[in-house]
Amino acid sequence: MTNQLLQDAQEINTDTLAIKITRKPGCQVILDVTVQPTAVQACFVKALKNVTKAVSIPGFRKGKAPEAIVLKNYASQVEQEWKDVVLQTAFHEGITLTKAFPLSKNSIKRSQLKKCSKEEGAEAHFEYETEPTIPTIDAQSLVTKPILPRAITPEDIEWELKKHLMRHATFTEVTDRPVQENDYIELDLDIIENPAHNLFTNRLFQVSRDAMPSWAFEQVIGMQLNEAKEAKAILDEIDEKRNFVPHVHTADCKHDEPKLCRLMISAIKQGTLPEANDEFAKKYDIATIAEMRQKIGEMLERTAKEIAQDTTRSLLAEELTRKYPIDIPQTLFTAEVAARLQYVKKAVNPTEGALPKTAEQEQQLKHTIEAIVHDFLSSMYLLNQVIQQHKFTVTQEELLNEVTYETSYLPPEH
Repeated sequence: MTNQLLQDAQEINTDTLAIKITRKPGCQVILDVTVQPTAVQACFVKALKNVTKAVSIPGFRKGKAPEAIVLKNYASQVEQEWKDVVLQTAFHEGITLTKAFPLSKNSIKRSQLKKCSKEEGAEAHFEYETEPTIPTIDAQSLVTKPILPRAITPEDIEWELKKHLMRHATFTEVTDRPVQENDYIELDLDIIENPAHNLFTNRLFQVSRDAMPSWAFEQVIGMQLNEAKEAKAILDEIDEKRNFVPHVHTADCKHDEPKLCRLMISAIKQGTLPEANDEFAKKYDIATIAEMRQKIGEMLERTAKEIAQDTTRSLLAEELTRKYPIDIPQTLFTAEVAARLQYVKKAVNPTEGALPKTAEQEQQLKHTIEAIVHDFLSSMYLLNQVIQQHKFTVTQEELLNEVTYETSYLPPEH
């Protein structure tokens, strides 16, 4: 949210109103409305009619008493109603003419009638939060293209099947030697630089080059039980089918930049896997192992499609937020940051190596989450603008694929 996103104070004048609108960071708006005497007098007439309809005076049917008698008997009610009508009129006309509509009914922080006179007019002051101003998006300038799902190989299916076999393996604990190739280990992994946080705890892996990224395999070989070691790791150096480390997005670094991590071996095991046969398939209510392989392949294809769509969505969102910076409502931003920060803290146990532990580390994590949230909310507003602007009608899953395909073939605007 930068100052260049904000507009200077703007003024709009009509026969009955003079409006000044000032935009502040976080989609905060200050609206000052000057109401001319003629409009204030019209508001008084309306207020007097409203009170007349509402009150009962002996000798007259409700709503039919002469206005002079109503004014004499209910002067304070009429004056209050008059000021309310002036304030409501000023706000309604102000937001209509400026198109600066409140984000919600709870977005108005201040509403004040500073002056109200039939002879001198009225002055009203409002402070509230509005929707972001979304620019028109040049779809032809978008270069993001759909990412195609990667092809699923027989090796992928066998590896996924092996992960199911591992869940039913028989393990024996190893305590008298370091980690060797083909052992099974339970591993904790923390990122210990900005932003410091835990990735996982006590996750089971087979120690092999096929099952682990090369940097992790080389580090864990020879480590002792409960030993911790620091190492630089490229978190996106991940074979997706192995699911070694979840993708970690941080706004302060690119995905392919090395991050300082801490690995700790919490268990060393030797394991005997069951045979991959029809009997094993029945554990999953599947008749044969061949059918199980088929179902695994279908699941992996669905997953590959989802990964491709998510990647396309991320790339398009990144391009939009880079080309079309917008201001974000402060309340939405603050609430989302708080929710995500709370989620991270709940998901992580500081006694097991989970970070942050210090005020500085927590500030680093908050800074990163703020950057992520700003990009997230910006992309949501911008993607919605693309859809509305070009009248796309697609499902949630097809959204990014369709948007990028369609925008590639939009005709030139004349």
